[in-house]
Order: sequence, then structure tokens, then C-alpha cells
Amino acid sequence: MLFFALNIDTFRLDLTIMVIVSAAANAFVSIYVNLLIIMRRFKGQFYTLLLTDILAVVVSMCLIEWLAMLGSVLVFMMISFFAR
Repeated sequence: MLFFALNIDTFRLDLTIMVIVSAAANAFVSIYVNLLIIMRRFKGQFYTLLLTDILAVVVSMCLIEWLAMLGSVLVFMMISFFAR
């Protein structure tokens, strides 16, 4: 299948992993954030998001350059897991 003149069939496994793992991670993090809200731990949320953002920038620069599409999938999953 062509997407923006790029054959994405070669990335089928990467994209499948991204969708499945990201959906599970998003559900887990949503529960985690709601528990922090219920316990009124707003500083915990702030520091978790701050650390995730800094880590995402550093890791994304390395992974995307080294692994290309798979690197971007891994960075997306990492951000989905920690930054919601």
C-alpha cells in the first residue's frame, strides 16, 4: 500500500506493534493518572510528565536517527506510555 508515495507494507509489523502496545499503554496510564488525581498527588503528575518530556527528546534524537521508522514507533510508544 502506498502512503505519501511510500510503500508502507515493509513497516507492517512496526505499525501493528505501535497500535497494540500504545493502546494498552494508554489505558494503563489513564488509570494511573486518574488514581493520582483521586489521591490529590498533583506534584507526582507534574514530575512524571516533566521527566517524560526530557527523556523523550533525548531518546527520540538517538532512536529515530539509528532505527528510522522503528525508532519513531518506539518513541511514540514511550510517550504514550508515560505522558498521558
